[in-house]
Amino acid sequence: MTIPSTQNVAVVESVMRELTRLRPLPAVVMQAFHLLADPQVNINRVGQVLTADQVIAAQILRHANSAYYGGRTPCTTVADGIVRIGIRQVKSVLYSAAASQMLSVSQMKNDLFRHSQVVAAVARRLATLLHRADPEEAFTAGLLHDIGKLLLDRHARPHYRAMAELIRQGYSLIRVEEKFLGTDHATIGGLIAERWQFPRVLVEAIRYHHAPTLSYQPQLPALVVYADHFVLQAGIGLTPLGIPPLPPDTLQILGFKPERADFLAQIIQPEIELANDQFEDTIGSR
Repeated sequence: MTIPSTQNVAVVESVMRELTRLRPLPAVVMQAFHLLADPQVNINRVGQVLTADQVIAAQILRHANSAYYGGRTPCTTVADGIVRIGIRQVKSVLYSAAASQMLSVSQMKNDLFRHSQVVAAVARRLATLLHRADPEEAFTAGLLHDIGKLLLDRHARPHYRAMAELIRQGYSLIRVEEKFLGTDHATIGGLIAERWQFPRVLVEAIRYHHAPTLSYQPQLPALVVYADHFVLQAGIGLTPLGIPPLPPDTLQILGFKPERADFLAQIIQPEIELANDQFEDTIGSR
């Protein structure tokens, strides 16, 4: 069956205009990245810089004082929080803060943010279990994997019913988006990541999380799409489009046998529930 094509030039032009209007990374974030690039980084100085942004400071302290890091005493300063969670996790928080510029309190974006937070936690857990990527890079890639939907979703909604039918027939989400919209959320997400000068490994994980074999480092996008699949199966982040099929070769890239998937799902399920509960706590504290 041939997927019907639509008039989508206007959609692509609209999305590209929005892309060029995206704000750059906050000055605080850029300054922190510059400091963190120094092998002899002064953690107290980084803490001083990040304390100037109340949202970022609060996120670092929330991570540092979470059950995941198991500290016996609460961190009360950003510098202490950085020491506890490590520089890699601090970078994850900074990337998250950049993405949050585009988020509002609308229900759709709240649902997307919930989904992304849980995928990030599951991706980190999968990276730890399968030893196929750096856990903190997996967390960041999971957090940002669907950022392209923030620009594309309003154009996709009028086509949901027709798109969902083709996905049920086994077509990939990326192929369906391309046919109806002229582009896809992974490509747009990669362009956003490039505009914000994210590292290549993250750009590729976002751009190719529905086609890992196209990446120069396929393990990370494969981890992300597998985590995404688990979370959608748990009903978190489901849209009328349903659950797209896993890209071919995902499990092979991860060196994982399909017959072990149920066992892995049992291990991952508590992580999904914990991350979802933490998201509820975060929303409730706003």
